[in-house]
Amino acid sequence: MTNLGTTALSDFNNIVEIHGREYTITRVTETTDSMGTVSNTSESTFTIYGIIFDISAKDRKVHEMGLAVPGNKRFFVKAQNDDGDIVKEGDLVTDQWSVQWRVINITKQPYTNSTEVYRSCIIQNITQEGTS
Repeated sequence: MTNLGTTALSDFNNIVEIHGREYTITRVTETTDSMGTVSNTSESTFTIYGIIFDISAKDRKVHEMGLAVPGNKRFFVKAQNDDGDIVKEGDLVTDQWSVQWRVINITKQPYTNSTEVYRSCIIQNITQEGTS
């Protein structure tokens, strides 16, 4: 008997690896001292497969949350990469054209039989911030 969670995870991963792209994820970590001042900043990067889509008019949850604004898109990403790295809010996503996006919200993390299948995120274009 097969585990439904493992099958769902495998199916999503196959789809995203065939139709998606590999994205670079950058995580900036700040270390604060006892006074709350940032004493050190470090960056770590990893790659993960995902697919970026426009936010559809039918996506009521995203509209109700006020996240369907110009410059935002939906990012469907593997639950984790081969090294066990996961996408978190605040991470920076760099696409194939070197456009950078910030993960501003993780809207969905569906589980099947206690196995996370994928993450659905809202990302905001930060490459064009401050331009007119």
